[in-house]
Amino acid sequence: MNGRGPWQTKMIKGEPIQVDGRELVPIVKARSAVRRGVTFGTHNASAHGGGIVWLKPVAVIERRPDGSERRVAIPDLTGEAIRGMLIVIAVLPVLYLVVAVLASLWRKTRASVAEE
Repeated sequence: MNGRGPWQTKMIKGEPIQVDGRELVPIVKARSAVRRGVTFGTHNASAHGGGIVWLKPVAVIERRPDGSERRVAIPDLTGEAIRGMLIVIAVLPVLYLVVAVLASLWRKTRASVAEE
């Protein structure tokens, strides 16, 4: 595992699977975090901890009977969709504010022209 702090990242190859004479080897990116602690009292000590593991499929290695192999990437469509939604969530309020300010300025300009 590599990384600093509680987060560690590692690429893991899975067990090969035989399909129609080919061998498929899944590859996942594993991220994990562990937090441990110990509390000392006057008459006792207690330990506690917790952790989380996040696995993301990254690719599949396909080995053919003729000895050739290729790596097939697995696109992260869910991650792309979530990032797109976050961008929309960030941009829409700003766009709404710009439209509201422009509408207010337009109304004030029309009111001042009507008074003259």
